[in-house]
Amino acid sequence: APALVNVEISLNGQQFTHDSVPFSVHAPVAVDAFSPSSGPVEGETVVLVLGGPFANGSDYRCRFAPSGPTSSGVPVGAPSADYWRQGEEAVIATVGGIPLNSSAMRCVSPRQPRPLRADVEVTLNGQQHTTDGARFDFFDPPTIAATYPLHGPTAGGTQVLLTGTGFHDFGRVSAWPEARNDLRCRFGASILAPTT
Repeated sequence: APALVNVEISLNGQQFTHDSVPFSVHAPVAVDAFSPSSGPVEGETVVLVLGGPFANGSDYRCRFAPSGPTSSGVPVGAPSADYWRQGEEAVIATVGGIPLNSSAMRCVSPRQPRPLRADVEVTLNGQQHTTDGARFDFFDPPTIAATYPLHGPTAGGTQVLLTGTGFHDFGRVSAWPEARNDLRCRFGASILAPTT
């Protein structure tokens, strides 16, 4: 549980100040789940992080540390497995986090130079990060080349086949049990989960 302790200093190990400067300590923090589990390399994906406890922090941050290739594999010409680590343009990025309550916080994914997998860790003080290894996949944005059929009734119910590039299903379950994955289709203002 969070607690306040007083900080004092001594120059000789015996006589301490009596200033009673407060310092807050908190329980160990964990990342249990987050959603969505992927986003485009351009960043700007709002990520809801679940876990905690996220109370009593002073400098909330989310760190996206490149850790490996995405589920779509290593790109042609990648020099080695070290390509996915800290060098070779991979960027360890730390962004501000916003606590929503004691078990949820929000952060926005940073830009990355190419598709990669990153570990998402959080900190409440800007220094000690969790070490849970929660994975986030950065992908190149998909493109739609064509739809079939080209139209359907306003009442809906038309199965539409999309063709294009970059359609990835990273295969992980969302933070919400009712969602099978984070893949969605938008028709105007309507957002739907795809069917198989």
